[in-house]
Amino acid sequence: MGTPMVNEWTPVQTGGQQAALARNLLAASAVWCVAQAGTGGTDQRAMFVALLGTGAVVAGDQFEGQSEAADPIQVQIETIRRSLRLSVAQLAKLFGVTRPTIYSWQKGGAISEDNARRIREVAAAIEPNLAFLEVQTGRLGSRAIYGSKSLVDLIAHGNAPEEATESLLRILRDEDSQRDRLARRLEMRRTSRGTPDTETFG
Repeated sequence: MGTPMVNEWTPVQTGGQQAALARNLLAASAVWCVAQAGTGGTDQRAMFVALLGTGAVVAGDQFEGQSEAADPIQVQIETIRRSLRLSVAQLAKLFGVTRPTIYSWQKGGAISEDNARRIREVAAAIEPNLAFLEVQTGRLGSRAIYGSKSLVDLIAHGNAPEEATESLLRILRDEDSQRDRLARRLEMRRTSRGTPDTETFG
């Protein structure tokens, strides 16, 4: 790792021996910091802040082992895509943009406040039901809700994300209930027939 460079710093010009002593101490501390940084055994950011204070800025904000948090908008886009099993084309239709725009958003590109608000609204409607959506099958965003209209169609045409999502969830819950009822009926038929008497068959 290279030695970090300290941005040019000009001390306040004050008279007197105490000011001169303070400047000399600061200079000596800076030299010690650079020497220590070369050993690789000290947290460089903590060292510079501790000795020079927060007024000393280290050029290059990225240190070894440091990573930036993902942009919340990128996380929300990925949450929407994964939970509803949407393609990039469907995401583009959902938000009324082009596929290149979706790719740009996914990479942290600029996004208008209107689009950011729509993404937040869709994510907010989905997030409370992520566990339920996780166990569903198929492309949920394409499921017909009203006639041939899917969740993607409804939101793209101006319907409130919360209402459209609740409509989809209602259909999925009804299907789950139907499957549960069918499973119980099959289990009752199996148990009502009883188990075969193995002694009868020798």
